[in-house]
Amino acid sequence: MPKVSVIIPIYNVEKYIERCARSLMEQTLDDIEYIFVNDATPDRSMEILNRVVEEYPQRKGQCIFINNSENHGQAFSRNIAMQKASGIYQIHCDADDWVELEMYKEMYDLAIDGNCDIVSCGFICEGQKEFNKIYPVKETDPHKYINSKRLSGGLTIRLIKSELINKYGLFPIEKMDYGEDKYIILRAYFYSKRVNYINNLFYHYNMDNVLSITKRTLDPSIIAQQRLCVELITSFFHQNRFNYKYELVDKIETRSLFLAHTPPMMKEFQSTFPEITQNVFYDKSYTLAYRLCYRMANKGIFFPMLLYLRLSGVKNSFKSE
Repeated sequence: MPKVSVIIPIYNVEKYIERCARSLMEQTLDDIEYIFVNDATPDRSMEILNRVVEEYPQRKGQCIFINNSENHGQAFSRNIAMQKASGIYQIHCDADDWVELEMYKEMYDLAIDGNCDIVSCGFICEGQKEFNKIYPVKETDPHKYINSKRLSGGLTIRLIKSELINKYGLFPIEKMDYGEDKYIILRAYFYSKRVNYINNLFYHYNMDNVLSITKRTLDPSIIAQQRLCVELITSFFHQNRFNYKYELVDKIETRSLFLAHTPPMMKEFQSTFPEITQNVFYDKSYTLAYRLCYRMANKGIFFPMLLYLRLSGVKNSFKSE
């Protein structure tokens, strides 16, 4: 049984896959499993990946390749790979990103030493001018973690025990390719007994890939997926009688996506989440500029918010942790 399974969906990443693959093949952790999922990529990504793997014969036998007959999306690809993973722990890597060479060994060692269900690390947003270095939340109580700070990063910076994933069915929902990380992670922390963090910036998010799903905030399907994510998280915590204090903030963040599309989408948001009618001017988890723009949007003055979101991005609305 491998110590760690790394799951990597592949789609339209021919410009970035070589850098990613080399950072994976050169990991200091020896006992590792790589699961590459070719999501019917139309470019040369798989050709480049296969060439790189051939250069690391000691890793070749650790690589599993899954080929989707057609493009199904990230959630589907992650799901089938997670079902096949045989590692004690699982972690994900986006094929346009890259990782530090000691990342998986140090995270695994910490997880084993503390008998942890989850270990997280910090990350760098490469190419993003503001808040580019994000360190992990310094909280080892799983339930306190959920309400400690805003959730940063996704499945790519969290080593999660496979036993926990399989026991509680912590798998992505097909077609929910935006927000699936968050839905899995919050439930994972809810069910965890022990968690820890390593205070290193191990993961590099590539913010320059214009094809990345996180850049498609104007796509109505992304808005729908974000809305579904919020509804599922809210329902989960309500059913488990857990006081999730960021429910309101999640819905406000969804509202930002509506605003980023077109002003009329605000009305659709208000009909979906009618309870979110107050503005967030006094919520200091947001920057002052964002709160001012938000307040004006509440009064029907949309241009400042639209301009702010396009100049800084929705992700930059929050202060750095």
